[in-house]
Amino acid sequence: MNDDMNTSISFDHDLPDEDAQRLEEVLASALARDTGDKRLPLDRVLALCAEAGLAEYLELFLGRRIFTRMRDQNEFRLLQLVRHLYANRIPSEGTVSELFQLTPSEARGLIRSLRARYRFDIADALEATAKRTLERLAFNKADSSYRVNIPEGTLVEHFRYLLEREGGTFPPPEKKERTTGVWLFSRESANVLRKRYGLPEFTEADEK
Repeated sequence: MNDDMNTSISFDHDLPDEDAQRLEEVLASALARDTGDKRLPLDRVLALCAEAGLAEYLELFLGRRIFTRMRDQNEFRLLQLVRHLYANRIPSEGTVSELFQLTPSEARGLIRSLRARYRFDIADALEATAKRTLERLAFNKADSSYRVNIPEGTLVEHFRYLLEREGGTFPPPEKKERTTGVWLFSRESANVLRKRYGLPEFTEADEK
């Protein structure tokens, strides 16, 4: 049996300064903001996008993915971005809105449909995103709760689902008033979720 072919591809592409600045904002900055990782150079970010685009084209050329609806194509395109650009993590609704030229509600719907249609493909991505979010929880005395920014609303639905599976006795996260994406967790709910992901539980000492 022949080994799989390993192909290396590289090319140059000229970008006007205005386009480069815009891509720095909607790609490089958004990627760092959504993942919490160190910001990557734009050329590296574009190379990852190229990998995602090539994967999409190969599926089309090989006859394995032929879409007749734009929504179906967008779902698969987002899946490739999750795999290649986001390293198996789910981008925020705001980023999806920017990249796909969608309204916030349309972006939220696209992420939901991605989770439904490709739930097995993105299972690792959802788990990695959830764990990363729970790692960032921090107690806030003013709110008397553990708080974290969650720009991707479907992740909140995931946390609610996990808490309901524990018997429905743990309070779901609540959105902080007059904020765009700050969510509050009780210590009990935070600990149930963190225990599931192998994270240390909070104690009274964390609230001093």
